[in-house]
Amino acid sequence: MTISNYFVESGLSPTAVPIIPLGPIKGVVMRDNLTSQLASIDQIGTDFAPNIGVIPNGLTLLQVGSFSILDTVAFDYPPSEGGFLHFLVAIDPLYIPSAIFLYYNYPSFGETIFNLTESNQRFDRGFDYIIGNASILQQTQYKSHFVILIFRTMQAIENGTQIETDLFTSKGDLAFFLSTTFTGEILDAPILGTIFRLRTPSTIFQTTNNTNIYDPSGSVSSNFISFRKLIIFIVVQIVYLNLY
Repeated sequence: MTISNYFVESGLSPTAVPIIPLGPIKGVVMRDNLTSQLASIDQIGTDFAPNIGVIPNGLTLLQVGSFSILDTVAFDYPPSEGGFLHFLVAIDPLYIPSAIFLYYNYPSFGETIFNLTESNQRFDRGFDYIIGNASILQQTQYKSHFVILIFRTMQAIENGTQIETDLFTSKGDLAFFLSTTFTGEILDAPILGTIFRLRTPSTIFQTTNNTNIYDPSGSVSSNFISFRKLIIFIVVQIVYLNLY
């Protein structure tokens, strides 16, 4: 399957990702924000349950293992040297709630392995994020859909305040952020991307025991609903024309 197949058949494009990346990312390493444990994903479209390992004292299984931090990216064909790379991590972009993490202004050196967590005082790199504030039903295992997109600009993005504002306005809605905001316009089209699903014992989203709350797999975003309505409308019109 091509990267276009993965993005279209998963429903991500054009619903949440209007422009499909030009090519796939070879692999990524995700880091748990509390334990620093790593999860390596080396195949697009994979469904993976990371090994949690030993839980540090003072923490419970419900607190660790969300793996929301992008640690390392590997390329088959790295972006050329020059300009700046911007890495976007979207979690559950077709559902409510959803989240966006944006790592921006990383100089491109044409390397096949890119470690985002290495400290480098020479370059003023940025990070910001938004996590939707809706709640999901508490579970023993969470199935989170991840989308990683890489953008390249020749100039650094200078207005960090604008990025913060745009993320806040989006409320974690990836389609809104990419298509409507000033930052999304600057980022333009992604050059590389990947998608995968992680099964983890914890989640970055607020949880509740209220059974009236929809499971995230059943609570879809307004963009996804609108897309489905459009498809149904087109099918009905085609059938009507064939009949009459």
